[in-house]
Amino acid sequence: MSAPPTVVLFVRLPVPGETKTRLAAGSSPERAANAARAMAEHIVAQLLAGTDRSWELVVFAAPGGRALEVGAWLFSGDTPSGVRIEPQPEGTLADRLEHAQSLGGGPVLFVGSDCPEIEARDIDDALEALARFDAVVGPAADGGFWLLGLRQALPGVFRDVPFSAANTLDVLLGGIRASGFSVLQLGLRRDVDTIEDWRGLPEATKAALRARALGPDGALPR
Repeated sequence: MSAPPTVVLFVRLPVPGETKTRLAAGSSPERAANAARAMAEHIVAQLLAGTDRSWELVVFAAPGGRALEVGAWLFSGDTPSGVRIEPQPEGTLADRLEHAQSLGGGPVLFVGSDCPEIEARDIDDALEALARFDAVVGPAADGGFWLLGLRQALPGVFRDVPFSAANTLDVLLGGIRASGFSVLQLGLRRDVDTIEDWRGLPEATKAALRARALGPDGALPR
C-alpha cells in the first residue's frame, strides 16, 4: 500500500520583534505577531475543517527547539488524529524545504502560514493535480508561491532559488522543469508579508482573522 500524502505547514512561533518584521514595519511588532498568530490558527482550522481527509498534516514548527510550544498553542496540548508536530532544523529556507521533503513517504505539499485564503479544498485540488503531474505550484502575487506539491522528492531543487524575490517562482519552475518534472499551476493568491498585502486581503478573510484576535492584546494591523 502506498503512503498517504503529507501536507507540511510551516509555522513560526509568533514573537513580537521576531515574527513578520516586514509587516511590523508598517504597523507594529505586536500587531504583526498577532496577525501571524491569527493567520496560523485560521489556516489550521481551515485545513482540518473536513472530516474525510486522506492526508496527514505536519506542523513544521520554528524555532525547532520550541516545537512543543507551537503544538500547545495551536492545539491546546491535544494534537488531533492525523496531525504531528515536527521541529524545523537550523539553516536557510532552502535547507528546511529540502529537509521537509523527507517528512512524508508519498506525495508532499508545502504551504506557509501567511496565506490565510487557503482552504482544505485547495489541498484536494493540488493532490488531484499530482495524480496527473509530477509537481503543482500555487503562484503568489509577489513572485513567490503559496503552495508547492511534489509527487516524489526532488533533491536539490531549492538550492539556487532566490527566496523573497520577484523571480522566486520563475527560478523554482525552471529547476523543476529542468529535472524533467511536469508541473501544473493553480490560481494566484496573496501572501501577507507587508502592510500593503494585509490591506489587500478580502474583507471576509480579514473579518475571520479579527474573530481570532479578540481581547486587548489581539490588535491587528490596519
